[in-house]
Amino acid sequence: MGIRINKILHLLLGIAPSNNLRVKILKRLGAKIQGKVYIGNFLYITNIGDGNLSQFTLKGNVAISPRVTIVLQINPYPSPHTKYATGIKPIVIEENVWIGACCTILNGLTIGRNSIVAAGSVVTKDVPPYTMVGGVPAKKIKDLRGMT
Repeated sequence: MGIRINKILHLLLGIAPSNNLRVKILKRLGAKIQGKVYIGNFLYITNIGDGNLSQFTLKGNVAISPRVTIVLQINPYPSPHTKYATGIKPIVIEENVWIGACCTILNGLTIGRNSIVAAGSVVTKDVPPYTMVGGVPAKKIKDLRGMT
């Protein structure tokens, strides 16, 4: 699929009127989606390259609330800091995860199964399974073992 079409699909992803259409767009862009997934309005995924989302994995029973930003690629060009943060790094969201509204998920991390990311959080490192995190940067709020 051409780069221009991918860019248009990225734009449509944010305003698509239904969850089914948002999921279809993600799959068409190469995201790995397994099982049931809910994608809220205005999901934004940064990918400066060809628009391919093959490094983005959702593993089933995942709910992503509105206005979430997924940062797959960081490219600070023309800043001189390119040696610190460039390239695409995978993001894996495991089973039974709920991501609250207006969160930012940075690249190169995994959100463990049965976890919750509180609204407005910025996730900068892996979230262990059965953990609720929140804040900027996101930190552990609660252990969810025995609660599901």
